[in-house]
Amino acid sequence: MFSMTDAMNAIQASILIVFKKFWLIFALILVAVIMAMLGIIAVCIGILFTLPIIYTTQYAIYRNVIGVEEHDELDEIGIYKEY
Repeated sequence: MFSMTDAMNAIQASILIVFKKFWLIFALILVAVIMAMLGIIAVCIGILFTLPIIYTTQYAIYRNVIGVEEHDELDEIGIYKEY
């Protein structure tokens, strides 16, 4: 199924990706942690409001480091593709 070398290659690739934009990732995680702490301090009710910020931060990290293919469905309206 999966071998140890596959796991090691994945870990090495992850480390290389993180070090490619380390300061951006660090800054975004720091902002997310500060917002989460503010939510916890606000009688734990605020965590419900900071949870979307944490998820948005994770998406921003992924989009800036890995990249996301831009795809606009509106541009495909009226275009017939045979499947």
